[in-house]
Amino acid sequence: MASGFTINGVDFDALFEPDIKGDGPSAPAFTVNGVALKYAALAYGTKRADVGFQQNGVDVSNLWAQKGSAVYQGVRPDLVLFLEVSIPQGWTGPSGLPYAVSMRGSGTFIIDRGPSTAAETGPWTTDGQPPITPYEVIVTDLVTTGDNAWQITNNCTTWTPLNQSVGNRAIVTANFNSTSAFNNVREGSYRLRVRNASTQAEVFNKVMNISLVAGTTGGNS
Repeated sequence: MASGFTINGVDFDALFEPDIKGDGPSAPAFTVNGVALKYAALAYGTKRADVGFQQNGVDVSNLWAQKGSAVYQGVRPDLVLFLEVSIPQGWTGPSGLPYAVSMRGSGTFIIDRGPSTAAETGPWTTDGQPPITPYEVIVTDLVTTGDNAWQITNNCTTWTPLNQSVGNRAIVTANFNSTSAFNNVREGSYRLRVRNASTQAEVFNKVMNISLVAGTTGGNS
């Protein structure tokens, strides 16, 4: 339902972002059916031109985000998903165990670090919540050198869905194809790219390190 407040014939609902998060400031001077107008806080987006309606002497355009400008959540710009695995010297476990970097539909990631090291977890969305926007992920520029006891697999060679319905998306996986660990080292990097599935606008692009170590002094015990 339109707010009933307009500027040049355009309703406020078409000028300001809806208050999806529920924490937008209200303007008690302007009500609809006794309820104060409320839109997304300006902090989530950008300011539009003044509209000539004031709350406590301040134009309401200073309260609310311009329509189409609000960003409530995104991919963490400081996200680091290094594939780093350590296997202690003398380890005699089964061959071919997988160690993966995974992104989850819950908005979190998990990185396997090795048979004797706890996995690393954390958020890949800015608020640590399931992605509001459906994303897609791709891994490119995967390059490694070193011991062939390590095998690295790119699980996202094409744009692959990353949204709330995805349980666990392993993006790159390392397998140690040996039953003993002794000076087996492989290193390299990969490029992680994420885009908005609807607009196809790329929102994240970063090179991630790969360091796979088995049976050296750097291994965990």
